[in-house]
Amino acid sequence: LFRAGKIGKPTFGRGRYGIAGRQGIETEWRSYPKIVSGGQLMEQGIHLVDLFRWFFGDATQVTGMRAANHWPLPHPLEDNAFVLMQNKDGVIASVHSSVTQWINLFEFEVYGEKGSLTVQGLGASYGVEKLIVSEHDANGPFSYQTIEYRSGDVSWKQEWKEFTRAMRDRTTPVGDGEDGLRAMQIVNAAYSAASRLR
Repeated sequence: LFRAGKIGKPTFGRGRYGIAGRQGIETEWRSYPKIVSGGQLMEQGIHLVDLFRWFFGDATQVTGMRAANHWPLPHPLEDNAFVLMQNKDGVIASVHSSVTQWINLFEFEVYGEKGSLTVQGLGASYGVEKLIVSEHDANGPFSYQTIEYRSGDVSWKQEWKEFTRAMRDRTTPVGDGEDGLRAMQIVNAAYSAASRLR
């Protein structure tokens, strides 16, 4: 989309991904620090980190903050985390991942010099999935187009299909192990930054 000139050179990104949580969350396997590598940021927020890498390239600077202010999660797990990532061109993306988002939410925004792209919802409890495309006109009215995807989320099915194709053809899948590793390194860098701020 950037190459096609639809929204132009990226200027910033913002992502929010959250769920409401539930009573007893502290007893689930996700809440045992010995078997999980992080809290809500590693659980859901990492997907936003990965998406921003796809759109903006790798992060060269990362900082973050985390807290467990509602659910009785064991240290060091968090129920909210905030991350700022910046790429080599100075483009900043923010990520907020929460398990105290009382209405389930997914929102991914990419802004450019000519407009923006926003994805809202994932279907089911996250609401109808929408793509909102806006065009920037400093002297004109706000304008945007909304496209709704009313079918269910098929992303897991498509990922599995791509993975099995890559295994069959003995090629590298579109999202490979290096992508996963780098996303985890960024999340861990955010966790390290949060620890230094305490």
